[in-house]
Amino acid sequence: MLIYIELFAYFKLASVTGRAIEREYRKLSGQNLEWDEIAALARTGDSKANVVFREFGISLGRAISFLVSVIDPEAVAFGGSVSQSFDLFRETLVETVTSGSDIGKKVRFERSIPGEETALSGAGKMFWAKDIGYT
Repeated sequence: MLIYIELFAYFKLASVTGRAIEREYRKLSGQNLEWDEIAALARTGDSKANVVFREFGISLGRAISFLVSVIDPEAVAFGGSVSQSFDLFRETLVETVTSGSDIGKKVRFERSIPGEETALSGAGKMFWAKDIGYT
């Protein structure tokens, strides 16, 4: 089983969106930048930007750890615009999901392939609407 997570569509939590990245970076640095600009800074070694993405990975890991433990998928694929910075939060996301549980340790965590997101998003929405009753 594959879980596809479009970060903005399914996790409308204040801590796992691009706006959260922007807000947290602004708190640390005083600069008002877009999430993708912050990602570029993180890739060049900006310590404040790296802290923000590390915390983002922890928050997202906490948000999905329950799904992983209940559904026990083979893989979790991430889509949406912030997933373009997956390399910056993947490690802490995996550490958070797998800490204290053997179930999450066998799950693959991947960024969806560009272009694949539309089909996966549609399939995910059908699942939520049909099986969960979420609309």
